[in-house]
Amino acid sequence: MIYPKKPRIRKRSIRLTEIILGTLLLAVSWCVIVYVLRLTASVTEVEAVPLYSVNLQIADGTRTSGVAKAMAERLEAYSDSEISIRVVEINSFKRQPLAESFVVSRVEDKSAAEKLATMIGVDRSTVEYRPLENNSEQISVTLVIGDDYQRINSILESTEEK
Repeated sequence: MIYPKKPRIRKRSIRLTEIILGTLLLAVSWCVIVYVLRLTASVTEVEAVPLYSVNLQIADGTRTSGVAKAMAERLEAYSDSEISIRVVEINSFKRQPLAESFVVSRVEDKSAAEKLATMIGVDRSTVEYRPLENNSEQISVTLVIGDDYQRINSILESTEEK
């Protein structure tokens, strides 16, 4: 049997092909590395979102004018990683004078109301759930201020100093 001659491939052309493929592999690897570095460098830090966001209604149970407004300003200025407070309504409480302040949760999950109560020095075990009808302001917590408001103010002042 006679076999046909195999064509001779030059060793130089094989070596040149290997060099070209190697160079392409390096170029693609470099592009991938640069892309990954740019992607990770462009990730921005995310601002911490508070654990509780409270839409607060303040009811003034004192006979001292301006207490509820001052308390609203102080509570809105307060911020930490756990709670964010936005006062959406201020009004007078029906029964005045009220001796002690208390907190009412307007949503079933009382944890935000309990956090606020603890923050202002009100016993968290006294927080009750009482839903509001026609809650268009989406009030989640009601703070009823009593004649002990100066104690609450001093607690808030001490947390502001920290």
